[in-house]
Amino acid sequence: DFAEGASYIALDKCDSAIIYKKALTINPKNLVANNNLGNAYQIKGDLSAAHDIFKKFILINTKYFEAHIHMGLVLHKKCNLNAAIMSH
Repeated sequence: DFAEGASYIALDKCDSAIIYKKALTINPKNLVANNNLGNAYQIKGDLSAAHDIFKKFILINTKYFEAHIHMGLVLHKKCNLNAAIMSH
């Protein structure tokens, strides 16, 4: 469940937080699951996977501001500052 996944992220147990993948097999457009899965990958250090999740997520819902913020953070961590600025 989502609370369980968020708890894993808060406890820095991001491998366990990949529970969101399961939720997305049921509903691929779930805003919370997409956002938290991207965050889990970002915290884990898998910036490519986080980038892919947020990119897909933004295509699903362009108005969900948290996805844009997190995409900017991922791009910044990947040293792509121009793209990070444009993602906001």
